[in-house]
Amino acid sequence: MRIGISCYPTFGGSGIVATELAMALAADGDEVHVISYALPSRLSFINANLFYHEVVVPHYPLFEFPPYSLALATQIVEVARHQRLDLIHVHYAVPNAVSAVLAREILAPQPLKVVTTLHGTDITLVGNDPNYLETTRFGIVKSDAVTAVSYALREATQKQLGISNHIEVIPNFIDPTRYDKARAHPGARRCRRDCFLSVMARIDPRSNNTVASAESATPSPSWATCRWWKRSWWGRICSCCRRRPSPSAWLHWRPWPAKCR
Repeated sequence: MRIGISCYPTFGGSGIVATELAMALAADGDEVHVISYALPSRLSFINANLFYHEVVVPHYPLFEFPPYSLALATQIVEVARHQRLDLIHVHYAVPNAVSAVLAREILAPQPLKVVTTLHGTDITLVGNDPNYLETTRFGIVKSDAVTAVSYALREATQKQLGISNHIEVIPNFIDPTRYDKARAHPGARRCRRDCFLSVMARIDPRSNNTVASAESATPSPSWATCRWWKRSWWGRICSCCRRRPSPSAWLHWRPWPAKCR
């Protein structure tokens, strides 16, 4: 298939998921065209099936705020027309979904399916704002398919925007093989199988005390087996795994015994 993907190029979750999806689809043999106003931070051109198209927003004195949504719709039209896209998959409803629907109308009678993925704040914050609510609802209702990253987001979308369309829930994903490769690296730090998170231990930088609270009913204060050397705060190192704590972080330890290789 020839697929267009529109997303924000930043480090937010929507841009990361869209970029990883684009690279995975390209690896499977699909022709993928990424459309955004800047090169996504995670996009790696490791496949000949992956292309990037920049959305250029012209600046004119007449426009105090340049209309990015119109420039995006125009770029989608151009890419779909010249590359014969089968569908455009937009991540984040505002304004990507509206721009994609507009591009589909401009392209008619050439068919272009619009798939919209909702990621969270595009519904709960931005899309729920009265200034964007109607256009957000329009973009979702007019999409050919809509997905959400959680059941809670689907319920929030249907409740806050009054949408009865079917919304498919597809959770965010990771590639476990990537982490398996990293785990096998000689320099990787790995815990034994019996080392898991069950107690939250917080180190109070103002004293030498370790404050712990169990996540569930666990046998008592054996968390103290993870002892801290009585030295200055910045020199304090765990006697079990030799790691140095962050003054403001919550450190997770197994109650017994937590030793790392």
